[in-house]
Amino acid sequence: GLDKNEVRDWSHRTRLRLLWERDGVESSLGVAHGNGLTFLVSGKADGAVYGDRGTQALSWVIPALLHDGVKNAFVLGLGTGMTAGWLSSVPGVEHVDVAELEPAIIEVARGAAAANQNVLERPNVHLFVGDGREFLLTGERKYDLLVSEPSNPYRAGVASLFTREFYTAAAARLSPNGVFAQWVQGYEIDVQTLRIVLVTLRSVFHFVEAWQTQGGDMLMLASREPRVVDVERVRARALTEPFRSVLPRAGLVGDAEGVLSRFLATDAVIGGIATAVPAPINTDDENALEYAFARQVGSGGGSIPVQLAELTQSRGIARPEVRGAVDWRRVDELRRRAWLVMGTGNAPDLPLPDAGTRARARAFEAGCGGDFVRAGKLWFSQSDVTAHDVVEKYVLAQILAQRKDERALALASELGREGYQAEEHVIRGRYLAGHGNRAEALDELLLAVADLRKSALPLCDTHRQAVELMPLLVRGDPAAAAKAARGLLEGPLAVHNYEDRRNDVAQQLAFASTDAALCVASLGRNLELPWWNLPFLAARAECLEKAGHPHAAQARAEVAEWVGNTMGEVGAGLDLPAPSLPTPAEHSDQDGGVVEPATEDAAAPPVPDVAADSAAGDAGRD
Repeated sequence: GLDKNEVRDWSHRTRLRLLWERDGVESSLGVAHGNGLTFLVSGKADGAVYGDRGTQALSWVIPALLHDGVKNAFVLGLGTGMTAGWLSSVPGVEHVDVAELEPAIIEVARGAAAANQNVLERPNVHLFVGDGREFLLTGERKYDLLVSEPSNPYRAGVASLFTREFYTAAAARLSPNGVFAQWVQGYEIDVQTLRIVLVTLRSVFHFVEAWQTQGGDMLMLASREPRVVDVERVRARALTEPFRSVLPRAGLVGDAEGVLSRFLATDAVIGGIATAVPAPINTDDENALEYAFARQVGSGGGSIPVQLAELTQSRGIARPEVRGAVDWRRVDELRRRAWLVMGTGNAPDLPLPDAGTRARARAFEAGCGGDFVRAGKLWFSQSDVTAHDVVEKYVLAQILAQRKDERALALASELGREGYQAEEHVIRGRYLAGHGNRAEALDELLLAVADLRKSALPLCDTHRQAVELMPLLVRGDPAAAAKAARGLLEGPLAVHNYEDRRNDVAQQLAFASTDAALCVASLGRNLELPWWNLPFLAARAECLEKAGHPHAAQARAEVAEWVGNTMGEVGAGLDLPAPSLPTPAEHSDQDGGVVEPATEDAAAPPVPDVAADSAAGDAGRD
């Protein structure tokens, strides 16, 4: 049998499973899942539904909210379809043209329908399969918003979408008050390369601002004339659909202050950076940008958004020109959320105005990442304990549920009425677990999983919470373990969110049940193509032996093969007396006794907290 720590987690978390692949017209294409549907062009990941949701949504949300009324829009690059699909659902948008060079990408968008408003079926979306530059040069329609969201400029040919000629073609198709939105990577890029982008943009457009969509991704908003943010219009529109749904789900914000928290630099700052050191204009004939970007590929260094945020905040110039009242203290509090969208939890330590704001910001970061114990301590260490947006409501409800506070149930109900059913069920499950009602808690989590098969963009890490809580609820109960395993094995979550861990946990639960057939069914493709590490191989062999499966002997032989091909220990197989002295890994406590060192699998994701005295067991802190 397996050691309990090995059973807890036997797989590596870095794998990326291929769903399908094909040779397209312009490139090879693959679609994979790791933590959500991801598409790869010629071997490079170019977009992920969940991991890149901030960029794919806010690339249109920000300019659409700032504009006084978008009717016609153009999107360069279909990808997952999220930018075009959500934009086309805005009331008043009559026409969205999309140019996509690679026909096979259409299947990517079709597979991401749950996250892109079913973009391929929307009547106001018109797809052009071909070169986007050609489309702009040969068409006649004027656009209020033009979004350019290509791949990284170091990819062959992509830098041609960052040239003066391309920007001139785009500017010619903008309406008088139109906005051009250019995605620019802010990671693995040096400042001089950024200057080339900015100088080239400013050679065509008179006004350029920098915004942030998520983490290291930037959005340059360019127009012919300076723009002023009408705060009250943004505030009102943020409460209407689709903004009301997409802002918290994709951006972890929900109001005008949240939108303004993504602002990075004014036109004056952008102009100063662009001209501080001479940089060439990027042109079709003299394209320096592709090679400038390529020099930094793989360096892992450089984060322009962090530099811009620190620069402008420290100088007191991190604000766009606005018309209307703004709670700038709240804006500062929300800035760090841009780095949380990707789920890394590594927000930079940006300046904050006071200790209370700092505590709230850090409490949110901890709670959105699943550490509800730490989040609760921080949240209640300051005076403002009110949830000011729907994502904070989710975090606060989880904190209260962790504390077995019944106020969590009222917040959960509010979330459910606002369309966040999965979040409601997870919170109720945590609360019930804390009160020892394991069976009812499991039912709530199974309801959450069922909803997550339809909801592609949950708040924070709702999908992780739903899956990871289950093993804690079924300890010592094989029948409950079997019920949980069957629920997880019914199918993937929407757009394959958290797919590897769903499979891992389903297998773990099936192995803990007494149902040999369920155990075998949980293996799926791992029946014949197992993950190659000892704990899983051993568990698989034991499962197949109990089921009397014809592959059992081969599975046991593969365990022996794994053991035989490792470096091994010199004492393996020797019948020796027990050691008379503590090993170097042990240490003595103050009373002279031996304390075993705590062990933890660093590759495993944090396991969600359950109240320490709950009947669900001794859940560890994230």
